[in-house]
Amino acid sequence: MSKIPDYSTWSRDDLIDQTHRLACRMSQLASDPDSTLERRHGVAARYHAAYAALLGMTEPFDAGARERMATARQWNLDESERHERLALGMEVPAGRRAGVPCR
Repeated sequence: MSKIPDYSTWSRDDLIDQTHRLACRMSQLASDPDSTLERRHGVAARYHAAYAALLGMTEPFDAGARERMATARQWNLDESERHERLALGMEVPAGRRAGVPCR
């Protein structure tokens, strides 16, 4: 898996373009039977990291929005880390036990 870029230095427009590109790529990989789980999780990890950075640039309009934005940003950071662990084989996907093949 390639290293996740430091999205905190990217411009808002570049982050919007990147999240769109990564969402399209995730869709393509989901329908490609030859894509590997490592590849799918790697793209998902980058998507969630970019989206979290984009949320970090968002100016909430009230306290409720600020709280929801912080929750969404943290969720995306957690998902990015989870997908990175899945791509590296450090975590077993939900619903599976280690060493048990899927059928």
